[in-house]
Amino acid sequence: MSGFVRNLFGPYQIYDTPDHEDLIPKLLFVEKWTVYFSGSIAAVNYIMQRPRPKGSVQIFRHVFKHVGPAVATSAFFVGTLFASSHLRGKKDDEWNSFNATLASGALLHHIIGGPWTFVNYTLFVGLCTNLFKQSAINNWTMIDQEALKNAQAPAPLTGPYFFDWSVRKEYPPKWVNADDLEKNKTNQ
Repeated sequence: MSGFVRNLFGPYQIYDTPDHEDLIPKLLFVEKWTVYFSGSIAAVNYIMQRPRPKGSVQIFRHVFKHVGPAVATSAFFVGTLFASSHLRGKKDDEWNSFNATLASGALLHHIIGGPWTFVNYTLFVGLCTNLFKQSAINNWTMIDQEALKNAQAPAPLTGPYFFDWSVRKEYPPKWVNADDLEKNKTNQ
């Protein structure tokens, strides 16, 4: 598999390499997940909308209304992350994510034009990117994956009690087999 396809569908993460390296794989990773999530939101919004748009042009316009700003903002985020790390002397720290969040939040505010768009986006995305970058730098995770792998489910869900139906009363079946009907006809 070529490097382009591997990075498009492969296990690459945004913080696998420093901020000043691999612009295209980072961009593909972020854009892939942006299209997935914003497309899902657009699909749910389309299903819930009354009346629904009629025709393929109106449906495309409705989907692009959600996907377009998200794709533009995430591409601007990755580009600013890359440029910020180069302008700061190839430093790989959380300030690059902070600069990218501010710039992409300003772009989203310009596209959408809502009064609180910049503040909400900057707080939410800034917090998420800062946590991700801190976990990548300091090698910690919020969810301990090893503990999840080694954890056992509660005993009633895995043990023999889950499949023990002896405490229930057994009722006779309410159906009759065809063979039983033939036996009853011949016996009469």
